[in-house]
Amino acid sequence: MNHHTSFYDLIDKFISKMDLPIRIVDADGVVIWMNQMLGELLGMHPDEVKNHQESEILSAFHAEVSAKLRVEALNIMRHLKSIEIETELDGMNISLCETSYPFVIDDSTKIVVTTTSDITRLKSFEQAFKETDNRYRTLFNSASDGIFILSAGKLIECNSATIQIFGGKEESDILGRTPFDFSPEYQPDGENSTRKGEDLIAKALSGTPQLFYWRHKRLNGIEFDAEIALNDLTHSGKVYLQAMIRDISIQMKTDEKLRNSEAQLRALFDHAQYAIGTSVNGSTHMVNTAYAKLFGYGTTDELRGTPILNLIAESEHERIKEFISRRMKGEEVPGVYETIGLKKDGLEFPMEVRVTVYQQEDDLTSVVMMQDISERKQAEKEIEGANLDLKIALDELKELKDKIEAENVILREEVRLSSVYKNIVGKSDRMKSVLVQAEQVAATDSTVLILGETGTGKELLARAIHEMSNRKDKSFIVVNCAALPATLVESELFGREKGAFTGAISRQIGRFEIADGATIFLDEIGELPLDTQSKLLRVLQEGHFERLGSSKLIQVDVRVIAATNRDLVSEIKQGRFREDLYYRLNVFPLELPPLRDRREDILLLTWTFIEAFKDSMGKRINKISAEGAGLLENYSWPGNIRELKNVIERSMIKSTGNILRIELPEDRSTALGPHRGLNDMERAHILSVLEETHWRIRGSNGAAEILEMKPTTLASRMKRLGIVRPT
Repeated sequence: MNHHTSFYDLIDKFISKMDLPIRIVDADGVVIWMNQMLGELLGMHPDEVKNHQESEILSAFHAEVSAKLRVEALNIMRHLKSIEIETELDGMNISLCETSYPFVIDDSTKIVVTTTSDITRLKSFEQAFKETDNRYRTLFNSASDGIFILSAGKLIECNSATIQIFGGKEESDILGRTPFDFSPEYQPDGENSTRKGEDLIAKALSGTPQLFYWRHKRLNGIEFDAEIALNDLTHSGKVYLQAMIRDISIQMKTDEKLRNSEAQLRALFDHAQYAIGTSVNGSTHMVNTAYAKLFGYGTTDELRGTPILNLIAESEHERIKEFISRRMKGEEVPGVYETIGLKKDGLEFPMEVRVTVYQQEDDLTSVVMMQDISERKQAEKEIEGANLDLKIALDELKELKDKIEAENVILREEVRLSSVYKNIVGKSDRMKSVLVQAEQVAATDSTVLILGETGTGKELLARAIHEMSNRKDKSFIVVNCAALPATLVESELFGREKGAFTGAISRQIGRFEIADGATIFLDEIGELPLDTQSKLLRVLQEGHFERLGSSKLIQVDVRVIAATNRDLVSEIKQGRFREDLYYRLNVFPLELPPLRDRREDILLLTWTFIEAFKDSMGKRINKISAEGAGLLENYSWPGNIRELKNVIERSMIKSTGNILRIELPEDRSTALGPHRGLNDMERAHILSVLEETHWRIRGSNGAAEILEMKPTTLASRMKRLGIVRPT
């Protein structure tokens, strides 16, 4: 029986990608093919079981069930699934489930493709179905061949390869059409495409798989040849038609190109500089001119049939025999090695051999490329004397490489943080530390307590944590506890029933109920009344609550992020905040630093706000005066980022031209003075000199000369004080 038809090539390429143990047997139960996964399951190599009966490789009960399944599947020409098979492998009892798919080749030869599933560890049918469905979807969408499903003569599902083959861009270009919409009126044999195709479809739907060539037409009208496989598919009691399509037009063109280039390749082979040859079962078969010249022969014909060992020094024979023996056993062997060659006149020489070995039916075929490495060996001896200097150089290079890699790690971390926190601006160490901690806790459902002064961006950080969490596709519910009236805060958070209190004329769903499965952000948590705090504690502890006016428990799954600008420990001591609630909220505290503690971020934030306002104001600010930069960096910012944003907006409104003139509030412009620190005074003085010299550091009347210091010293001082020339 010839098992090497194009159908088997198609099936092999398809099933080899499936994550299932698979074997193919004929009608008598003789194994034709087995994939590596089944071989590993049975503890056998796939090549060892070819042409063996199933009963020789399976346990008695397993073989008996498999035989019954195969016979019945071939009788009814439908795929069948076995009952659970209990068997033993490597001393362990396992449960298997097999499905047999019958196929008919050339209308007469029958085979069965059997998939084996190890169901020992399956926890539930639902999980098994989900995993199988995911594998099918992955296989379906990643298959290199086109796969589509027909129902009532129309395409109802297809993979990406099908869309590409028919020249479409998306599923809507393909689905809902018939196969004959993608066919010319007549096939190459002159038959009408519709009549011929309907006959093939009818045969496939009757249970006889079909394999045939077909002339198709793309959406742009270009015709192409394809190979088609059709078989019926039953799902939920309904019969569908499954088709696999392979565009062979490129293959046909490739075959033609191969034929045209064969002569050229032969010429290249004969005139190649390297010695190239092939051997079959240890004897020379075909060699080029360089091969004959390497071993001192006048013509290539002299070497035909010569045993390979006759061209190798006798001292190397045992090693070469071991190499061949290991390859025959299927073991891994090196593809490149050095050995000693033997010329026709008996002269030995070192040579490098690159070999590719493959089994071709019953023959072991090798393709080798050989090179005389006498000169290289001599050069290697000369190089050994310089190894010490090279080692020193390599050590220095490694030290430099390690330093660069360390710098790259820092850079990659900065880039990663900037991509994760798109709306949060900051490069200071304190902000980086907060953002790293936020990323760590985001993937969990743990409660987070964000601490920080007013205007430091607590809600922005909370939203970023939600966007990185597993609940990012759910709502982010914001509750400003300080904005809720004390009389209504409980009903706002937990809801109420109609008539729960005077004025409650309808039922109201609370914020916690709305946030079920999502994230709730409780801003200004320190403003909650004590009685509401106790109910919130219950939700955090037990995950349920009652609406006002109802005794029915409502169970919720809510991730809580709270924030406050108050000192909750002090609030506890003064009896305004429950200690037990504090410990429930303080699972993972994050403290946002005030702007005055992250001065290196001030100019970065300033430019961010400038970019945000420029379009709406119709202004193009591209520079900040040195004096303005100094004011921004030396101001205490009691209102933090919110105050900075207001200052920039106000300054942009008043600025004319492309230079931003900073105006701080009059009553706060000396927030750090007059008793400022020495660093602040030094920084302000240097800034004023730089502004006066238009930022010229060197030369006559430069800033360094005026400040009576070396230019290098001034540059170092500027770096320490964080002074950067405005862009």
